[in-house]
Amino acid sequence: MLKNTIRYGIAGLIGAAAIIIGSVSVGVLKVNNARATGDTSASSSDDSKEKELAFLRENFGDLIDKDYGFDPEAVKFSEDDHPYKGLKEAQYNTALGGTNVTYSTKTRTGEDGSDLHICYYFEGSTAEGWQGDYSLKKAFLTLWEDGLYVGSSNGARIIGYWFNQASDGSDCLMLMDGADKNKTNMVCNRHKGESFYQWDVDVLASYNQGRMIKASGFAYYPAVAMYIDTGDDELKYNVGDTIDASNWVAKQVRGGGEKIFAGGIFDASNEVKYTFPSTAEAGEKEVTAKWNGLETTVKVTIVEAQAEAAE
Repeated sequence: MLKNTIRYGIAGLIGAAAIIIGSVSVGVLKVNNARATGDTSASSSDDSKEKELAFLRENFGDLIDKDYGFDPEAVKFSEDDHPYKGLKEAQYNTALGGTNVTYSTKTRTGEDGSDLHICYYFEGSTAEGWQGDYSLKKAFLTLWEDGLYVGSSNGARIIGYWFNQASDGSDCLMLMDGADKNKTNMVCNRHKGESFYQWDVDVLASYNQGRMIKASGFAYYPAVAMYIDTGDDELKYNVGDTIDASNWVAKQVRGGGEKIFAGGIFDASNEVKYTFPSTAEAGEKEVTAKWNGLETTVKVTIVEAQAEAAE
């Protein structure tokens, strides 16, 4: 359900700052024009893509850059004549712009001096308990429009090139190793079912043990807002209670041009930061959530236990 959502837009940036993605400027700092969308929940039968799209356009459509003209899925590279096929690790690093370029880099300049866009972004985590190791291993991959990629596998930087047209002309998505020490290529598979994610891939987590990290990816558009789906939570608590956000789902809204979509925020290591108000006194309070430079709030009501019982 999409209930009790409050969002922040980008029209009222405080301390104006932005991340430049290609030629598009997308504001991502705290804003001061929160809007309550009211009860946007629908009945359980309203889970269709059309209902979700209508919700997103109504509440966040004005935040989308209508002039964003880049279509990441229109970028094509073939297996046979890829411009970066067969290079050495040092050459890939030079083409990327240096070893300081990582999966979290949001701006790059091509070798011709032009600003580059991100085409696909992957994220995922695995905790298998292999030989008693229950630590969370994470993987990230950023695929750029010049055909290069850079990522992280369990903290190790990985690089190479990608293509989406096989030798026989069929569509695919392949990531080819660009670091001599890795000696591994990655085959992406279409994500099953309707989802925020479009692709799945196994990323090698340990080069001496062969362990894998499951990661999923989507065609990249800028994140313009976040909101909290509180589901069926009544958002009403007694004085002294602890506010329970365990069933809330933090969601990101992305888009550009005519495209708008949303999905759950990858939160393997508590990247979504909640700030909870004191419940020592009755009244209307706000829970604040922050992620990736975006911020949103959820209104909660604190009541005296006796008053609640009388109701």
